[in-house]
Amino acid sequence: MNIDLKLPNYTSNLKELIVEFILYKQSTGRKTRLYAVTLKVFDNYCIQNHLQGKTLEKSMVNNFLLVNSNRKMSSVKTYASVLREFGRYLISHKNMQNVFIPRPLGSKKSTYIPYIFTHQKLQLILKNAALYQCNQRLQPNMQNVIHCLYAFLYCTGIRIS
Repeated sequence: MNIDLKLPNYTSNLKELIVEFILYKQSTGRKTRLYAVTLKVFDNYCIQNHLQGKTLEKSMVNNFLLVNSNRKMSSVKTYASVLREFGRYLISHKNMQNVFIPRPLGSKKSTYIPYIFTHQKLQLILKNAALYQCNQRLQPNMQNVIHCLYAFLYCTGIRIS
């Protein structure tokens, strides 16, 4: 456990709870940098908006999690995840009532769009793999390995990773 944990200077009414939560996460072996940074942003939000509560209220959490020009959806999802864990900690370890736990944000579907190769591109890739040249003296069988590897990946559909 890292004894020299450097935490930001929290100043809101939640400061003691935030520090206890981060130390708890550290004691379980978690890396605490994300928690410390995210909760500092939340702490600043509470100070700037003069929020006096010592719990996570629905309006304060929802207003904090709004997407704007300075904050991307991916950041808001991260913030929501940290606040969700913080809220669960307050309920389970501090026996606090009326703690708002934000729901996961966004769609569960991935926004990843795969690139689909055309038949011509695939033929070109396989042709170039078959024509791969290397130093035959140092690696005599590498040309066959490269061609077989690419053909295997293509035929099975598996990924190199």
